[in-house]
Amino acid sequence: MKRWAAWRREARGAGPRRRNVRRSGSVALAVLAGLAGLADVAVAAEGRAEVRVWTIRATRSNAEISPELKSLAEKLKRQFNYTGYKLVSRDSRSLDQGQEARFSLPEPYVAAVTLAEVKDKSVTLRVRIIEKSESREVVRLNTSFTVQRGLFQLCGGLKLDGDDVLIVALSGG
Repeated sequence: MKRWAAWRREARGAGPRRRNVRRSGSVALAVLAGLAGLADVAVAAEGRAEVRVWTIRATRSNAEISPELKSLAEKLKRQFNYTGYKLVSRDSRSLDQGQEARFSLPEPYVAAVTLAEVKDKSVTLRVRIIEKSESREVVRLNTSFTVQRGLFQLCGGLKLDGDDVLIVALSGG
């Protein structure tokens, strides 16, 4: 005995439900294929991130902290044993995964930053801080780290003039 819903479909000329399922199944496959194409575009866009590099001069000669560094002040004090922190420069570049960019730091240093990996909530950066002279370049820091998007990772401690040191804050977003 046929069920009432099946009888009504056949009466309307819709045919058995199975044919409708096949038809909607092929439409679903077409939609999924289209979404897969969109997913490839999204993944390609996700392979790009904005890399931010903040140059900070740490000192023991005063206790002044640049207003822009207030959010990082506690982290700076915990990681580095200095009293004053001055934001020297801010720079950012949009990089593709695997791409390297060079950022100017106080003389004689330069930072070479590579966007190694991009994930939903984090990026992995390869960082080399290079000391340049007329005759050669010497890598003073060579490290990689993963940082959550929008947060900063601090590295440095390289000597500047006097007792001051260079700190580099890096972020990807």
